[in-house]
Amino acid sequence: MATATKPPAAARKMFEIATAGRNLPGRYFIYGSEKIGKTSLAAHMPGPLFVQVKGETGLETLIDAGQLPPVPHLPGEVDSWQQMLDVVAWVATEAHDRKTLVIDGIDSLQKLCFEHIRDTHFSGDEGKFMAYYKGFAMSPNVWKELLVALDALRVKRKMAVVFIAHSRIAKRKNPSGEDWTSYTPNLHEHIWEQTAAWMDAIFFMDFYRRVGDDGKAHGDDSVRTLYCQHDASYDAGNRFGLTEEIDCGNSAQEAWNNLAAALKAARTGKES
Repeated sequence: MATATKPPAAARKMFEIATAGRNLPGRYFIYGSEKIGKTSLAAHMPGPLFVQVKGETGLETLIDAGQLPPVPHLPGEVDSWQQMLDVVAWVATEAHDRKTLVIDGIDSLQKLCFEHIRDTHFSGDEGKFMAYYKGFAMSPNVWKELLVALDALRVKRKMAVVFIAHSRIAKRKNPSGEDWTSYTPNLHEHIWEQTAAWMDAIFFMDFYRRVGDDGKAHGDDSVRTLYCQHDASYDAGNRFGLTEEIDCGNSAQEAWNNLAAALKAARTGKES
């Protein structure tokens, strides 16, 4: 009969009982239509470090146009899946004072993930990748490599993580009634399901919408809003107990100030 052995000192903490969390930085997902202010909001979060994915250089455009002050970012664009993993490993080990890693944009990074799977598992053959959904079916296991690396970064460097993505309109299947459409991130369903479960907060950024006396939704394109809780018309949600919506105010700085105040209020149980 095998006898139990005492675990090594480094592993003993896994055999203790905890009653509190580890106070790790948050994982935030911000999505919405083009040029609504997603990048500008993330640029005002604490100590940001931007990673621009191939084709996503909106941050540099905003800086060059004077719409944002100089924002720390890696030069160039990530142009392969392996390079993205290498960047995360570099941020985890390099000496720096950054507090928030921003990946802009995740829908473009998804494309690099699919290309990596096609090239490494299907000899670069797009037809084989697409056949019987094989390539897409493999994507969660590969995508998980990034999420695991980012969690290690959060533990080691105490950095928050922000994903930025564009939105699209998707058809929703309703087994008990009519189908409907809603806004969702521009990601494949396999990638989005995995990412949504991993995130601490999913924010849909849009212009304020209200239901008028006529029963129809009316927009106000002068008021940007972060939607923080699930609704039939968009994907959103959070683990912080945030209110349904947060006013972004008149600037990106004000948007972050309002979000930060809402996060603080949720933690303390006080109204902002």
